[in-house]
Amino acid sequence: MVCQVVDFLLAQSEGLKAAYMDVFACTDPTRAAKMIKGCHQHFCAQVTRVRRNRSILTADQDADFQKKCMALLDPIEEGGPTHEEKIDEIRHLFPKTKRWLDWWTMSDVQAMLFPSRRPMLDDHPDGDEGLPDTTNAIESMHRVYYMISSGKKCLMVGMFELFSYINILEEELNAVMCGISVEYGSQTKMQVNILHSMGWAKPTKRKFINDGRPPDTTAALLDGPDPSTKKKNLGRPKNSPNVDRSKWSTYQSYAAFSEEHLRNRCWMAAAMESLFALYNPLWLRNSKGKGATLFYHLVLHFGSRTTFNITKIGRIKTVLNNGQSKLFKICNERHQANFWPGAFASCDFFSLELLLDPKFNPTKALNGLFELVEHRKFVCNSAKPCLDKQVRSVTAVKIERKMFQENNVAESDLQGLINVWTTTGLSKSPGLVCWCKSVLASKNEKPKSRGRPPKLKKDDLTTKSRCSLKPREIQITRSITSITDPIEQQHYMRSMDWPYQLKVSGEKYTLFSRGFWNGHHYWCKVVRSGRGSTTGVWLHDDQQNKGIA
Repeated sequence: MVCQVVDFLLAQSEGLKAAYMDVFACTDPTRAAKMIKGCHQHFCAQVTRVRRNRSILTADQDADFQKKCMALLDPIEEGGPTHEEKIDEIRHLFPKTKRWLDWWTMSDVQAMLFPSRRPMLDDHPDGDEGLPDTTNAIESMHRVYYMISSGKKCLMVGMFELFSYINILEEELNAVMCGISVEYGSQTKMQVNILHSMGWAKPTKRKFINDGRPPDTTAALLDGPDPSTKKKNLGRPKNSPNVDRSKWSTYQSYAAFSEEHLRNRCWMAAAMESLFALYNPLWLRNSKGKGATLFYHLVLHFGSRTTFNITKIGRIKTVLNNGQSKLFKICNERHQANFWPGAFASCDFFSLELLLDPKFNPTKALNGLFELVEHRKFVCNSAKPCLDKQVRSVTAVKIERKMFQENNVAESDLQGLINVWTTTGLSKSPGLVCWCKSVLASKNEKPKSRGRPPKLKKDDLTTKSRCSLKPREIQITRSITSITDPIEQQHYMRSMDWPYQLKVSGEKYTLFSRGFWNGHHYWCKVVRSGRGSTTGVWLHDDQQNKGIA
């Protein structure tokens, strides 16, 4: 009573196995598989479909193919060919049906259908379990029965509804025998839609999922994954860029333009991306909400970019492109000689002077952000210096090779140089000359020659500079213009060990952004937090990955 005849849909076979194992507390799936028998009608329909395809079989092979396939449903006779021999014969005579046979010879499929492969029940060791070969006629009536019965009822009520349904079928049979039509609707059973017959039907967009149907079409049998019959177009298209758009490890930033007048803006992209890593609400202090300075427009652009990161409304590429274009337009209007459309420009001049220097941006918002106070004391070896002590504001700290050499600090020890600068002071050569009377000369005055001016001793001046103000952010640039040998430049650059944190006057500063320049291109690395509270170092190059960092 538990055994059932099913077709080859995975939903039916797996559902019956699961129900049997649940009801009878069975844990052996092999035992549950013995209760399933495949429908012969479905197999015969597949044989008919394949043998009518003239791309697979010729007209003279039609009957022979059907005969040999039907022989697979017969029990194995003593002295006759085995099941494997029958399959091999079909493969040899009809090679184009290879994929169709491969599907039917899968272990789980042939175990339901072919008698020589079906597991024998303990009650029927001869294989005759009393089940019909097909229940297709009854299955066709299931839909109508489900319409009149809601299901989940007791046995007696279900049997009563089933008996009523059988009486209706009997009445319809008597009506058909008397010539009375029992069909209704605008389209008869055998009528075919003209769009489908002419091949004008719109193809479905739903992805095809094989749920128990063997390959029985020309496309599946001849134009499938066989490389000998159809050439595959594997991989990505030729010359397509490898763009990583993962939302967990990347983010959209400034990208290079393809237009001629918008090219060569890597200096601007690297500078703005480096500054955006430092952007915080403190940049909005003392802001009046209006202004014409470059710093005001930079903060306005960073505010729009931050708003998009929070709301995700709009297009981030539009925000980035508009911000770049606005800043470049202002730079071109005010410093046309330094900023030409489509030409390279100085990244240091743009970021350290035009954007952050209070001289070019008379706004109170910059107070205390990047500005350092440096005390300079001039020293002359032979006389009292002509210049008094000076106090000046410095926006960026410029590191040169001679600073390490003049203060006896290793070229790789940046922290040591900062410590000397904030304590005793750095010795520098400003390139100034002191014209004054030497105090080390002889005290005995010699008679002055008439008509000649006194001779003054010429001596170089040196400075002692010391930092006394701790800003919120420090911009450090490394200059190699004084080194003419390219090999020495590379050696000097490789010797520097940039620490993750610097201590300036007792305060720790964390390295958040770092810019690079190889002589013809700028790029940068920034520290930021991504999605999922992931904090890491992102590489941004507007020429790579379409500007996605």
